[in-house]
Amino acid sequence: MTNTKLNIMSKLIIITLFITLAMLTSCSNKIIGTWIIQRYDIAKPEQKSVSFYNIGIMRFEEDGTGSNNTIYDIAGVKIIDRLPFKWKSTKNNITIISKGSEFSRTWILLENKRRSQKWESTNDSNQVQTLILTKRGMTSFTINTVN
Repeated sequence: MTNTKLNIMSKLIIITLFITLAMLTSCSNKIIGTWIIQRYDIAKPEQKSVSFYNIGIMRFEEDGTGSNNTIYDIAGVKIIDRLPFKWKSTKNNITIISKGSEFSRTWILLENKRRSQKWESTNDSNQVQTLILTKRGMTSFTINTVN
Protein backbone atom coordinates (compact mmCIF):
# COMPACT_ATOMS: atom_id res chain seq x y z
CA MET A 1 0.00 0.00 0.00
CA THR A 2 1.11 3.52 -0.62
CA ASN A 3 1.49 6.15 2.07
CA THR A 4 -1.52 8.03 0.69
CA LYS A 5 -3.78 4.99 1.07
CA LEU A 6 -2.47 4.37 4.61
CA ASN A 7 -3.13 7.99 5.56
CA ILE A 8 -6.67 7.82 4.18
CA MET A 9 -7.36 4.52 5.99
CA SER A 10 -5.93 5.90 9.24
CA LYS A 11 -8.13 8.99 8.97
CA LEU A 12 -11.21 6.86 8.23
CA ILE A 13 -10.52 4.67 11.27
CA ILE A 14 -10.09 7.73 13.51
CA ILE A 15 -13.29 9.33 12.18
CA THR A 16 -15.21 6.06 12.66
CA LEU A 17 -13.95 5.73 16.25
CA PHE A 18 -14.83 9.35 16.98
CA ILE A 19 -18.38 8.97 15.60
CA THR A 20 -18.89 5.72 17.55
CA LEU A 21 -17.68 7.32 20.78
CA ALA A 22 -19.92 10.36 20.23
CA MET A 23 -22.94 8.12 19.66
CA LEU A 24 -22.26 6.06 22.78
CA THR A 25 -21.89 9.08 25.03
CA SER A 26 -24.96 10.83 23.62
CA CYS A 27 -27.09 7.72 24.23
CA SER A 28 -25.90 7.18 27.80
CA ASN A 29 -28.45 7.81 30.54
CA LYS A 30 -27.85 11.24 32.08
CA ILE A 31 -29.67 10.34 35.30
CA ILE A 32 -27.10 7.80 36.58
CA GLY A 33 -25.44 9.11 39.75
CA THR A 34 -26.31 11.17 42.81
CA TRP A 35 -28.58 14.20 42.52
CA ILE A 36 -29.23 16.96 45.04
CA ILE A 37 -32.86 18.03 45.29
CA GLN A 38 -32.30 21.79 45.12
CA ARG A 39 -36.00 22.63 45.16
CA TYR A 40 -39.28 20.79 45.59
CA ASP A 41 -42.43 22.81 44.77
CA ILE A 42 -46.00 21.79 45.51
CA ALA A 43 -48.77 23.84 43.90
CA LYS A 44 -52.51 23.34 44.33
CA PRO A 45 -55.13 25.08 42.17
CA GLU A 46 -56.19 28.44 43.63
CA GLN A 47 -53.77 28.10 46.57
CA LYS A 48 -50.35 29.50 47.29
CA SER A 49 -47.57 27.12 46.27
CA VAL A 50 -45.07 25.78 48.79
CA SER A 51 -41.34 25.41 48.08
CA PHE A 52 -38.75 23.35 49.93
CA TYR A 53 -35.02 23.81 49.39
CA ASN A 54 -32.12 21.34 49.71
CA ILE A 55 -34.32 18.55 51.03
CA GLY A 56 -31.91 15.71 50.27
CA ILE A 57 -30.54 13.48 47.56
CA MET A 58 -31.67 10.84 45.09
CA ARG A 59 -29.25 8.21 43.79
CA PHE A 60 -29.81 6.41 40.47
CA GLU A 61 -27.89 3.20 39.69
CA GLU A 62 -27.25 1.76 36.22
CA ASP A 63 -29.26 -1.38 37.06
CA GLY A 64 -32.54 0.59 37.38
CA THR A 65 -32.50 0.82 41.18
CA GLY A 66 -31.99 3.82 43.39
CA SER A 67 -32.49 5.36 46.82
CA ASN A 68 -33.80 8.52 48.45
CA ASN A 69 -32.41 10.38 51.43
CA THR A 70 -34.82 13.28 51.90
CA ILE A 71 -36.12 15.25 54.87
CA TYR A 72 -38.55 18.17 54.81
CA ASP A 73 -41.29 19.67 56.97
CA ILE A 74 -44.92 20.25 55.92
CA ALA A 75 -46.97 22.22 58.46
CA GLY A 76 -44.88 20.94 61.36
CA VAL A 77 -44.84 17.32 60.18
CA LYS A 78 -41.40 15.91 59.32
CA ILE A 79 -41.42 13.90 56.10
CA ILE A 80 -38.49 11.48 55.95
CA ASP A 81 -37.97 9.34 52.86
CA ARG A 82 -35.07 6.90 52.86
CA LEU A 83 -36.76 4.27 50.73
CA PRO A 84 -35.19 2.32 47.88
CA PHE A 85 -36.85 2.54 44.49
CA LYS A 86 -36.80 1.19 40.98
CA TRP A 87 -36.72 3.57 38.05
CA LYS A 88 -37.09 3.64 34.29
CA SER A 89 -36.83 6.49 31.85
CA THR A 90 -37.73 7.47 28.33
CA LYS A 91 -36.76 10.56 26.38
CA ASN A 92 -39.53 12.65 28.02
CA ASN A 93 -40.38 10.86 31.30
CA ILE A 94 -38.89 9.19 34.33
CA THR A 95 -40.88 6.78 36.48
CA ILE A 96 -39.95 6.07 40.08
CA ILE A 97 -41.53 2.99 41.65
CA SER A 98 -41.43 2.73 45.45
CA LYS A 99 -44.03 1.88 48.07
CA GLY A 100 -44.55 4.81 50.42
CA SER A 101 -42.30 7.35 48.70
CA GLU A 102 -43.66 10.81 47.90
CA PHE A 103 -41.63 10.71 44.68
CA SER A 104 -43.10 7.42 43.42
CA ARG A 105 -44.82 8.42 40.17
CA THR A 106 -44.14 9.27 36.54
CA TRP A 107 -42.47 12.63 36.09
CA ILE A 108 -42.30 14.72 32.92
CA LEU A 109 -38.74 15.79 32.11
CA LEU A 110 -39.00 19.54 31.51
CA GLU A 111 -35.21 19.92 31.54
CA ASN A 112 -32.92 16.96 30.98
CA LYS A 113 -29.30 18.06 31.06
CA ARG A 114 -26.19 16.25 32.18
CA ARG A 115 -25.80 18.40 35.32
CA SER A 116 -29.35 19.65 35.93
CA GLN A 117 -32.86 18.22 35.74
CA LYS A 118 -36.31 19.73 36.13
CA TRP A 119 -39.24 17.35 36.57
CA GLU A 120 -42.99 17.92 36.93
CA SER A 121 -45.90 15.70 37.86
CA THR A 122 -49.61 16.20 38.54
CA ASN A 123 -51.52 13.91 40.91
CA ASP A 124 -55.22 12.96 41.02
CA SER A 125 -56.16 16.11 42.97
CA ASN A 126 -54.51 18.42 40.40
CA GLN A 127 -51.58 19.08 42.69
CA VAL A 128 -48.54 19.99 40.58
CA GLN A 129 -45.17 18.93 41.96
CA THR A 130 -41.87 20.17 40.56
CA LEU A 131 -38.38 18.87 41.35
CA ILE A 132 -35.22 20.75 40.46
CA LEU A 133 -32.15 18.52 40.70
CA THR A 134 -28.43 19.26 40.42
CA LYS A 135 -25.80 16.58 39.90
CA ARG A 136 -23.76 16.12 43.07
CA GLY A 137 -20.43 17.88 42.90
CA MET A 138 -21.85 20.99 41.23
CA THR A 139 -22.85 22.81 44.44
CA SER A 140 -22.20 22.67 48.13
CA PHE A 141 -24.91 20.84 50.00
CA THR A 142 -26.11 20.42 53.55
CA ILE A 143 -29.03 18.10 54.21
CA ASN A 144 -31.71 19.22 56.64
CA THR A 145 -31.65 17.31 59.93
CA VAL A 146 -34.47 16.03 62.05
CA ASN A 147 -34.58 17.56 65.55
